[in-house]
Amino acid sequence: IGMHGTKASNFGVSQCDLLIALGARFSDRVTGNTQKFASNAKILHIEALTLIDMVNREIIPAISAYSDKLCRSVLNKNSLGGVNTNVERELISRLTAANNEIYSLTDSLKIAIATAERTADVFEKARFYHDEILSLMADIRKYADSAESVMPSDSWPYPSYGDLLFSI
Repeated sequence: IGMHGTKASNFGVSQCDLLIALGARFSDRVTGNTQKFASNAKILHIEALTLIDMVNREIIPAISAYSDKLCRSVLNKNSLGGVNTNVERELISRLTAANNEIYSLTDSLKIAIATAERTADVFEKARFYHDEILSLMADIRKYADSAESVMPSDSWPYPSYGDLLFSI
């Protein structure tokens, strides 16, 4: 669907009553005008569990490993004496702050998912996913994106958007 989708699939989305998306991300390339995207549909967008798994298994460990590499670099440079390590220290600070936020938000996301699952009414559950869970997921992504932007590609567990477009 979206700008790279077929006419039939986009028409189907525009006419559906319920849109269930599992493990998919609705970027602006998919939704276009968000006010008009699937405007007749109730959207149940489930990728939160996948995000939690990715964060815990790959993103947090990758940020920690690269931060550790930077810490070793600071120690090595300090042993030489008189070598400025301000850049490395700033990167360590940024990455540690981002990783802490990602960790905290992921815990909040787990709690929110449990709360949503206890909600019996499907429309209330969908609204909760929209209002609470998607917001937490967007915040996690913001911090992950900030970490990715200062890490070398060989330290990040996933290909960049540019790599996906031009290298695969």
